[in-house]
Amino acid sequence: MVKSGCKELARSVVHLLYVCLPKWNHAILWGWPVGEDSTRALATQLPETAVRHVIILVDDCHVGKMVFGEAHGKIKIIDKGSLRAWLWFLTARYVFFTHRCFMRRFPRRVVSVNVWHGMIFKKLGGYRDPKERIRSRHALVTSEFWQPMIQQALGPIGNILSTGLPRNDRLFMDRAVARAKLGVTDDAKSMKVIAWLPTYRKSVRGEIHEDGEESGSAFGLKNIDPAEVNAFCKSQNIMIWVKPHPMSAFEKSEEWSHLVIVDDDWLRRRGLSLYETLAASDALVSDISSVAIDFLLLDLPIIHCFPDIEAYRDTRGFTVEPIEDYFMGPTATDWESLKAALLRICHDEDPWCVRRRELGALFHSNRDNKSTERLLKAIGL
Repeated sequence: MVKSGCKELARSVVHLLYVCLPKWNHAILWGWPVGEDSTRALATQLPETAVRHVIILVDDCHVGKMVFGEAHGKIKIIDKGSLRAWLWFLTARYVFFTHRCFMRRFPRRVVSVNVWHGMIFKKLGGYRDPKERIRSRHALVTSEFWQPMIQQALGPIGNILSTGLPRNDRLFMDRAVARAKLGVTDDAKSMKVIAWLPTYRKSVRGEIHEDGEESGSAFGLKNIDPAEVNAFCKSQNIMIWVKPHPMSAFEKSEEWSHLVIVDDDWLRRRGLSLYETLAASDALVSDISSVAIDFLLLDLPIIHCFPDIEAYRDTRGFTVEPIEDYFMGPTATDWESLKAALLRICHDEDPWCVRRRELGALFHSNRDNKSTERLLKAIGL
């Protein structure tokens, strides 16, 4: 009780200091994990604005320099745990963040933008506990459809900006360049690249909780044999790359001839980010991840691999119901049904194209690479 009271007092003192300190013309970027795509997009365009410095706060400066390069021009890369980080943060006029940063409340003089990491089908933040909201001035949506969900989940105190998400700009990078970085060479142009992005069921970092049914597999499916998946991919001239959610327990990369399980380090070594890798892909396999909504911008096939949908509905819950009305492709519940859906893609069959485009128009007001530009313009930069 005493310890809790002391923490609350300390927070109040720091917040008072935050309110009183002058605010200078620099911007803070706080993204997780290091090098996530919205941070990268903002780090590219913010130096072209009138801000004096762009401060990228990272958990690991070595990784930060791998992703963003050495500090140069307006860019500074600083350890989140350092006193310097606090000083820059407390005096910044602009703060962009994807997850909880030092503060849950911001002074009026600070232009705070909750960039988050996607539109939300699954309940989070204020849906689960109003105390989880971070009271930024702004939050972002990709269309007006998402405004009530973002308001409920994130609770911004100012405007919700329908600019699109900065990370989505990076879906539009040169496809040939992205495929070359991924290892798809010129003599394999006919090969289809499939992205497989399951979300977590049991988180091991951040907010710890369990949703749905844990599969015990990096694929999010029970009883799946990577060797069998690889053999199928080889027979159909497919490359599948699988990236488990960063909050899941699966952190290592593994490679076969036509199948690879990747992590952030694997991508960094190849000079790739997650959304650049999506730009190299011909289709997406996911469950309820917000990446499926973003992938609509490319108008390519999507498969919902969701074996535990009823359990997920009962434990985590969805922001819209029935969620099946908003699915952008067929549903697979095991390897056999997923394989059947993949075969249709291999044969260039696309029965969901009309529905996918209808949802694309509903979920996205803009279908271009100008989201970062619109955001900076909306806040006067």
